This record gives sequence, structure tokens and C-alpha cells, in this order.
Amino acid sequence: MIKPNVALVRGAYLNPFEMQNYAPLHTNYHLTAYSSMTPIGTHETIPTVRLASIADSVSYLSSHHLQLLAKTISHIARKTIGGEHILFGLEQKLKHTHIVHTADPHYHFSFQSVKAKKLNRRLRIVSTSWDTIPFNNETIALKKLQKYTVLKHADLFICHSTRAQKALLLEGVLEHRVRHVPLGVDTKLFFPNPQSSQPHTILFVGRLVREKGVLVLIDAFEALYKKHPHAQLFILGSGPLEKTIRTHLLHKGLSHAVTITKLRYSAIVQLYHKAQIFVLPSISNATWEEQYGMALIEAMACGLPIITTDSGAIGEVVGNAAITITQNNVPELFSALDMLYTSEDIRKKIGTMGYIRAQKKFSAQKFSQSLAQIYATLLNPDSDKK
Repeated sequence: MIKPNVALVRGAYLNPFEMQNYAPLHTNYHLTAYSSMTPIGTHETIPTVRLASIADSVSYLSSHHLQLLAKTISHIARKTIGGEHILFGLEQKLKHTHIVHTADPHYHFSFQSVKAKKLNRRLRIVSTSWDTIPFNNETIALKKLQKYTVLKHADLFICHSTRAQKALLLEGVLEHRVRHVPLGVDTKLFFPNPQSSQPHTILFVGRLVREKGVLVLIDAFEALYKKHPHAQLFILGSGPLEKTIRTHLLHKGLSHAVTITKLRYSAIVQLYHKAQIFVLPSISNATWEEQYGMALIEAMACGLPIITTDSGAIGEVVGNAAITITQNNVPELFSALDMLYTSEDIRKKIGTMGYIRAQKKFSAQKFSQSLAQIYATLLNPDSDKK
């Protein structure tokens, strides 16, 4: 039996933490990922086709401290073609594909995926929609037009949170075209390992940007360190604030107590196993809130107690298996850190609750099983009526 071809179109945002959920589908489908030349990351078992993208130039310029030029190119691209996240030649690549599973409707490559239907009439379009803020990404007329073209012509939408699902419904997508399927992690990779745990160790995983709350965490950790001088903070991630954070740590005399590092995805579990506490103090703004929080699921799967906020869809992910504090509140974050730092019983209780929740709701295997059925129904609409 010939396996149907599935294209996973993610452009610059192709990443291994999402793709771990799709990898098990190779049993029933021939998977190919489509990315820009320099994506966030790839998955070792999913073949990847890299296509040139304006997003590559924008990313390169930003990383070389040419932010003004990067913003100018990005703005021109959005005004003239609808976005920098174009994948040149994508439509031709999809001529022999059965299902295209693209990312959010506002990306230009999602619009390209819909246009590919002119070259391939049998093509079915699935769009994952992460955005939890309705009518977001609509300030540029052409970009908005392309977004609503995708909303109109995609065959099905996958939302990982009910918050994202509600946003789509408010934007006019009919309920029968939307599926809520929570994303998960590979529980063979992420699991508790108490033997590797190191006392006094706190972990943050995320982009080094203000909305992830990393600056608030640094200030709260400074207060914690004054009270508990053996405390250690590991920050796993990169981003525009990295230089600012390193300078701040040096000025405060905390460089020896805070480690900023980057690891390949398959190796980050080492830090989860080393840590005793996980923190993600996300901060919402007018155009962004935490859409899901994969790091929260990774931490729960590893049995770590979590401190986080109520930004976006976080409440759906952690439920009552975390300490939830007010956003952008240093004293409250310090108090939560101090409580977990000094109480092994509370750490074990919250960590166990998170582990049980991850096992029940957030496994990559369950996601892939649900998606396989969705794909099968798309290719054979009568199969779910039998």
C-alpha cells in the first residue's frame, strides 16, 4: 500500500519540540517537512526540504545587530507580498502531495499552501492555529487578506488549546472545521529521574524576551540568592535580551550562580533531570500571550514542580498542577520560589500532580494517533460514517 504524502510546512519555525508529535505518523504516512534555510531546528527522523525565504535574511540581520534594516525588510515584505515568511518554490513542491499541514493562517507560506490547490486539485489543507488572541496579525491589509483566504479555504484547523479554538470561531471559522487536539511530548524522552536531581537548582526554558518573564525571574532570583546562597539558576534559551541579562548578572555579582546555555533538543532533558524547580513567569501584552507553553509540558512530564503565571493558555496546560502567580510580580515570584526551595514535601506533591497530568493529557503518541485518524478522514470522508 502506497503511503499518502504529508507536507509539514513550518518555514523558519520548524522545530523539534513540535515535530516529535508528528514523527510517529511515518508508519502510515510519508512525511516531509518544509522549512526556510535556517529554521529554529529540525527533527532527526523527518526528512526536511529547505527553501529560500526572506525570513532568513531578516533573522541573519537581527542576529548581527542590524535590527533596523531587518525591520525595514520585514515591513516592505508584508506590504508588497504579505509577509517575510514566504518559501520560494513551495507551490511546485506540493504538486504531488496529498495533505499539507501548515502553521498559523497569517503566515505567507500558509497562503502559498492554499494557492497550491490550483496545481493539485486533490490537495487537502490542514492549518494548526496557535494564536489565542482573536483578530491578531491583521494590521497590514494584504497580510489580513491572505489570512482570511486561508481561513476560508483550508479544509480543517487544529488547535492545541480551547482558547485558540475560540479565537478561530470568533474570526468566523465554523465549528465543524476545527479540532482541539492537545500537543504533547515524547514520554520516552521526558520522564522523571530523581537520581540526577541536584539540590538548589532552578530551571527556566524559553526565549530570552521580556514577555517570557525572564527579567522578572532574574530579580526574584537575586532576592532568593541573598537568602539561600547555594541557589543556582539555569536559563536554557537565547534571544535579544541575552547580552542585557549577562551584563546585569555581572553587575549584580550573580554570574557564578546563573548559567545561560543552549542545547540541542534531545539533550535538554539533562537540565530537567538536574533541576528541582521549574519557572516560566510569562507576561501578556497587547499582541501576545502564552499560546501553549511546551516547556511546561516537558517539566510536568519530568515530574518537576512548576511556578508560572496565568498568561494565555497556561491555565489549560497546567491546571492545578502548578503554583500560579500574578504576572510581572517580583515579590510574589520570590515567595513562591522560597516556598518550593525550602519544602521538599510541596515540591514532591506538585511535581507528582504535574507528572500524572502530563501522562494523562500530553503525550506525543496520543496526539499522533488522533491526527492519523483526522488525516484518514480528510482523505476518505466516508470512512468516519461507517
